[in-house]
Amino acid sequence: MQLLSHFIYETLPSLEETGSVDKGQARALMPAILSQPYTMYQVLAFSAMHMRHRNLEEADRHIEEARALQTQALCAFNNTRIEVTADNCVSIITFSTLVGLHALAEVAANADAGVGAVLDGFVTYMNLHRGVRAVFAQSWKFLKQTNVAPLLERSESAIHEACSSNGQTAVAVAARLSELLDYADMSQESRQACRAAASELNIVYQTEPDVVKPFELPHGNGLLWVFPINLSSEFAALLSMRKPEALIILAHYAVLLHRRRQVWLVGNVGRILIEEISRFLGAFWKTWLEWPNSVLARS
Repeated sequence: MQLLSHFIYETLPSLEETGSVDKGQARALMPAILSQPYTMYQVLAFSAMHMRHRNLEEADRHIEEARALQTQALCAFNNTRIEVTADNCVSIITFSTLVGLHALAEVAANADAGVGAVLDGFVTYMNLHRGVRAVFAQSWKFLKQTNVAPLLERSESAIHEACSSNGQTAVAVAARLSELLDYADMSQESRQACRAAASELNIVYQTEPDVVKPFELPHGNGLLWVFPINLSSEFAALLSMRKPEALIILAHYAVLLHRRRQVWLVGNVGRILIEEISRFLGAFWKTWLEWPNSVLARS
């Protein structure tokens, strides 16, 4: 009960800061959260991860608790013969989303602890979170019949409005990444995968303010967290293979994470990603990483 209470009163409000959920969404999600064992276990696991952040003196205990609960969640999910329906689609999507965010929280915990290999962990997280895309594809026709339909319509409106925005930063990032890919020594298929990822990232930048004051959290609408979901398997493979162009796109995404370093799910992940990518790529690619590194230098 302590973990469930913490999730409702502490963890859910903490997600409002990211723009990934709000009170309206929370009210819509709670019946789904309580309806399936695998979702309930994952909620408790995610709550334990948040308690680890809030109570560092007992961090090890909370992490072990989170891992045990997530193992139960995954076992319950894998042991359930799931056919997506209007009754369970919200629960399945909630479960899949929280599994992804849980993985990000683990990367942030390792980054804060100075464990290292944040880039490896983050690529693993992105691959895991990208799996939500398949769940959405199966559930989309049912979601319109549920109480989250208004939330989907609002997200679609936000994306439509973003596509018509022309902020200075968004334009500059789009031009820089476009130039990078124009001169890239890579196959046409890889180039297309990178262009698609850069296009998805540009939509996120179009929702961002050009200037963010120090310690001011940008008001997000959740599109930042949709970016990993919308990545193609081809681009994910390029990241896994450490292709420079893919890593440079990721570094520009990391700038947006760095802007949200006060959020417990993110912490120092953005900064460390940019630093690890810069070290890995070395002097030859330095020009393409000047802007992400200049953001770090100013903050």
